[in-house]
Amino acid sequence: MKKLILIISLLVCFCGIAAACEGESEKSQPPGGPEGAQESGQSPGQSPGQSPAAVIQPKQLISKEDAAKLLGEPLKEGVESKDLYQGISSCFYAPEKSDSKSYLLIALLQKTSRESGGSSGGQQPGGQQSGGQQSGGLEPKKVYEILKKIFADPNTPVGGFIGDDKFVISQGMCILSGENCIFVSVGNADPVKALEIQKQAAELAVTNINRIQGK
Repeated sequence: MKKLILIISLLVCFCGIAAACEGESEKSQPPGGPEGAQESGQSPGQSPGQSPAAVIQPKQLISKEDAAKLLGEPLKEGVESKDLYQGISSCFYAPEKSDSKSYLLIALLQKTSRESGGSSGGQQPGGQQSGGQQSGGLEPKKVYEILKKIFADPNTPVGGFIGDDKFVISQGMCILSGENCIFVSVGNADPVKALEIQKQAAELAVTNINRIQGK
């Protein structure tokens, strides 16, 4: 559980930094957002008539069975944490053996829209929408780009094709796949083996999110 708290805290810290940087860049935009998105009630980048993406849970990308196969040992049920920070969710798999150093964490920041307030919408003073769908959370691609710029370790290359882009930090691997930001962290008594399992887990997560989204 201490490992879970440490890594989740790290994720929240990263996204907090990304949110601050993103907020500064948004200050330069004209009122109402890009091309009047606020007036139309759409979130930026959403086309007319486009439905919001279905919410995907991290355990759909790596299941308990998948994680146990990757780590090579029995695991406890995944501990899920949802909406940790503006849309980021995670699932942590701990080993059944108390003396084991193995674990697997899969976290996901997905581009979604949220339901807020009533269903009829309506306008509040200042032209703001009072209900219906509203933009939810951070932009995953922007978050990824900011985190890569700040935290990527150029001395730790990652071979092979995984997602659209990727980088490694001391606690795991961050992957950009379409409009999704995925984070994978793996623990093992052998650090070299942990990195190999982490790569395999990342490949599996990207494969599954593409399958779920019909890509």
